[in-house]
Amino acid sequence: MFLCKKNFVTITWNTFLILIGGIFVFLIVLVKSETVSEFVSDPILLVYTMFVTTFQLSRILGAMLYNRSHNKIVTKNKKENSLYEPKVSFVIPCKDEENGIEKTVRKSFEVDYPENKKEVIVINDGSTDNTISILRKLEKEFDKLIIIDWKKNKGKRHGMAAGFKIAKGDIIIQVDSDSYIEPKDFRKFIKPFSNNKIGAVCAHADPENAEKNLLTKMQAAYYFMSFRILKAAESTFGTVFCCSVVLLRIEKKQ
Repeated sequence: MFLCKKNFVTITWNTFLILIGGIFVFLIVLVKSETVSEFVSDPILLVYTMFVTTFQLSRILGAMLYNRSHNKIVTKNKKENSLYEPKVSFVIPCKDEENGIEKTVRKSFEVDYPENKKEVIVINDGSTDNTISILRKLEKEFDKLIIIDWKKNKGKRHGMAAGFKIAKGDIIIQVDSDSYIEPKDFRKFIKPFSNNKIGAVCAHADPENAEKNLLTKMQAAYYFMSFRILKAAESTFGTVFCCSVVLLRIEKKQ
C-alpha cells in the first residue's frame, strides 16, 4: 500500500514537472516566433537566448532525476545507514532574536537523536534586546547548551566561525536564529553522510506561516521553486551552489 502511494506521488510529481516544462517551451516558441527576424540580424542574441532557455529547461529535467540520485546515495550502504549516528553540533548565530531564539534552541534539543551525541552552540552577537537573558535561562535547563556572548556585534560569519571552532560534533548543523529543523525529520539529514563523498546537506525550507496571507503564500511558492526544483536539479549532479540551513561534515585532525 505504501509503495503504491509512493509511486503514485512520484508519477504525479514528474507529470506536473513535464507539464510545466511543456508550457514553458510553448511560451518560449510563441515569443521567439514573433521576433525571428531580430534573431536573424543578431546571431549573438539568438545563441544567448537558446543557451538561457536550455539552461532553464535543464533545471526542470534535473529535478525529475533527484529521487533517483538521492536514493542511490542513501541506500548504497543501507546497513551502515541504520547504525550511523555521528556526534552533531548545532551552531546558531543570533542578534536581537528575543522573539524566536527560545523556540529555535528547544527544537534543536527536541530532534530525534541520542542526547549524548548532540550539543547546541549559540553565539549572541552583540544583541541589544533580551536575547542573552533568554539564553541564560535556557542554559539552566539544557546542560548541553553552550553560549558565546559577545558584547559587540562582529557579524554572522564570525559567529559561525566561532561556533565551528569549538564544536565537538562530526557533523555541524548551521541554523538561522529564526529557523528550526523538524525533530522527526532530523535523521533524514544525517543519513547521506554515511557516504564519505558527501560533504554538505541542504535542508528544504518552508515558511511556518505559509497560509497566513498572500505574501506568505508567495514566499512559500518561491521556496518551493528554490528547493524542490532548482536545488534538487543541482543535487542530481552532486553540486549544490548554495547550501542554506546546512549540515556540514567536519574532518577531524588526527
